[in-house]
Amino acid sequence: MGGMIISLDMEEMETKIYEIGFNLVPHLAEDKIAAEVADIKAIIEKNKGTVIYEEAPKLRPLAYDIATTTAGVKRTHSQAYFGFIKFETTGSDVMEVKIALDKKDTIIRYLLIKTIKDNTMYGTKMARTDGPRPKKGKEDGKDGVPSPMSQADMDKTIDELVIE
Repeated sequence: MGGMIISLDMEEMETKIYEIGFNLVPHLAEDKIAAEVADIKAIIEKNKGTVIYEEAPKLRPLAYDIATTTAGVKRTHSQAYFGFIKFETTGSDVMEVKIALDKKDTIIRYLLIKTIKDNTMYGTKMARTDGPRPKKGKEDGKDGVPSPMSQADMDKTIDELVIE
């Protein structure tokens, strides 16, 4: 009987920065929210991840109602606790994080993306230091302003960032 050979792509072994944005169910007691965040961080750390930054969840209205079913009980949510965690891990370990998050019934939805370490928090808008803005109405390219990104290019960029 032969053995099974598993090869890991170098990209899977390389450390990268990821961010998870998550919506927690709104019926959680406020003292349970910190415990849920601690549980998400424990999942990350169990899978060789290092938390870089986090923002505590805050109750926010949702853009549309989301229905969930947990233990046979169907609920519709119009608001949720939204928070995010930025962390560092390898490509193979982030898949284990995703699998564990999929099993949590306190998370309504989450988005897990590759990101960069810098610019965790955007501050107030900085004033331009490269001179006045170009006047509107000129054709793209002639005044140094890049043409807008096509829908196909935008979709490709988003697809590269989203973890499946």
